[in-house]
Amino acid sequence: MPGDVTLRQELLRTFGERVSQLGIADTALAGALDATQRPEAAPSGRAWTRPEPDALPRISLSFAQASMPPSNPDARTRADLEVHGVIGEGGMGVVHAARQRSLDREVALKTLKSPNAGDGPTAALLREAIVTGRLEHPGIVPVHALGLDDRGAPVLVMKRVEGVEWRALLADAHHPAWKLHPGDRLEVHLEILMQICQAVHFAHDRGVIHCDIKPENVMLGNYGEVYLVDWGIAMRSDDPRMAERSGLVGTPAYMPPELVSGGPIGAWTDVYLLGATLHHVLTGRFRHEGEKLQDALMSAFLSEPVTYDSSVPEELAQLCNRATRREPGARHGSALELRQGIADYLRHKGSIVLADEASERLARLEALLAESADGCAPSDLRRAYQLVSECRFGFAQSLKEWSDNTHARDGLVRTVMQAVELELRQGHVQVAEALLAELGTPPPELKERVRRAQKEAARTRAEDERLRALAHEQDSSVAGRERTKGLAAMTGAAMALSAFALSQPNPAKIKPEGLFVFGVVVFTVTLLVTVLWRKRLFANQFSRRVTGLMLLSGVLLLVSRSFGLWMRMPAPLIFTQDLLVLAAVAAVASVAMLPWLAPLAVLMVAGAAYCLASPGLSPVVFSLAGVLTPPCVALALWRHRVVEEAEREEAMPESATLD
Repeated sequence: MPGDVTLRQELLRTFGERVSQLGIADTALAGALDATQRPEAAPSGRAWTRPEPDALPRISLSFAQASMPPSNPDARTRADLEVHGVIGEGGMGVVHAARQRSLDREVALKTLKSPNAGDGPTAALLREAIVTGRLEHPGIVPVHALGLDDRGAPVLVMKRVEGVEWRALLADAHHPAWKLHPGDRLEVHLEILMQICQAVHFAHDRGVIHCDIKPENVMLGNYGEVYLVDWGIAMRSDDPRMAERSGLVGTPAYMPPELVSGGPIGAWTDVYLLGATLHHVLTGRFRHEGEKLQDALMSAFLSEPVTYDSSVPEELAQLCNRATRREPGARHGSALELRQGIADYLRHKGSIVLADEASERLARLEALLAESADGCAPSDLRRAYQLVSECRFGFAQSLKEWSDNTHARDGLVRTVMQAVELELRQGHVQVAEALLAELGTPPPELKERVRRAQKEAARTRAEDERLRALAHEQDSSVAGRERTKGLAAMTGAAMALSAFALSQPNPAKIKPEGLFVFGVVVFTVTLLVTVLWRKRLFANQFSRRVTGLMLLSGVLLLVSRSFGLWMRMPAPLIFTQDLLVLAAVAAVASVAMLPWLAPLAVLMVAGAAYCLASPGLSPVVFSLAGVLTPPCVALALWRHRVVEEAEREEAMPESATLD
């Protein structure tokens, strides 16, 4: 953005002016970026001038080391504090291990490196003593006494802390002190930082700003104690330096912009330092780095947001960037607020772990779908559905533990989208539609895909219903039982009438009236069967056609008999005419619907020819044809059904036939 570029250029110009004011050369090497920059001399003001010898009480102590003999040799024999070692050294001071004889305890003594140190180091030690002495908190090392040794140099007597610097644990993953801190390493560091936040918040309530919070200034005791030490550059609200700072103060590696620019300091300054320390915990690197001192100071002055990699939890990354914002007002309002943010992360960590595990499964699900051909379901459907279930459960449990976990919420949305994709690829549109409803506001392209799939599914369903209706209309099994009963009734009627015809001694004397009555009886039986089972016999097209064929046969037989009666035709000729009419019906039916009726048509033609050739046997021939017709029709229907079922099984998909 042009505005951001302009702002950065303005900041760089201001930084250049500040560097010139501080007198820092462009070629100045960075050196130890984590070393504290201290004021060279104390400003004017009553609180920080070197005290007169009688301003502080005398402290009797003796040095066991020959390198630092007391000015009065007799002091060793009557001293209450006996120094017997060095715990550590800083830029201007030394911390000694000592034994207090009167109380029979080990203490720590902080003295100047040289009794002839200038006003700056002396004021710093006195300041640390006075500030720390006023801060009685479990996270701040207690001050037992402040006085002068027999040389007139200030001596600070403090509780001796048995332990290590926090910096040592950050630098060495195999440090022996880790045995005292089992469990997740990140949680251990965060718990330490939370305790430091409490101590810093207490100091802020007392009007004290530490100004130099860093892992080096945190001591870890052997029994879980956490102390924030080295208050040498701390400032109080009544400290003249709050408004009179001309030099560089603090540690460049962690320094907030206001300590570089000389701007106002306050609780926000320590909040920044706590955030920079958290950055070190998360990355193992300083917040500000560079080959030259100016590089580190420029980083501190700009304090641009850091882009953390995926190994840093997003919630902690946000805490870091907020705490180390350039604008003090954009940082956390207090050290306690920052502590609460860390506590929230620890409380949310279980939710974050669940979301991370679910995200790994989601990645595998997405890869499984990506490996499949476009629009095709994955080969391992069971695995795909298992991953969908595991992802949904994992993200849901994560949100149950922390409802504001945006990572879990986004993961759940992605999972449902993949589930929709999986169902669409299988044509399960209704399931996809139900899943889509869970998204609330689904992506437009996914919503459009489901809509298109719905239209295609509706078209397919309509086509399937049409085909099923068509198949039903042609299904020969429909009303099969009723057709069988009808054919049996017609067979019975035909046999009864045939017996009557055969009982006549002279076929030539059979009158047309009797044959007409015969036709009426056959038609009546056919009509009664049709009326009795009409719902079933008219259930589909095939049944209607077969029923129509039966009715047509009865009607044509009745017409043939009526014509014979009208023409007063002899019985053999009427029988021949009947057989030819029935042969024609059978032939048409064999072509239109039942191929296996063709033999019946041939049988009828042969019978008609025989009746013409042997008129005396025409009643016998016609009776045999009438008795054989229903079984032939039944056989043709059975054969048609067998062929129909075979064709249906052949057309059925292979997957549907496997069980």
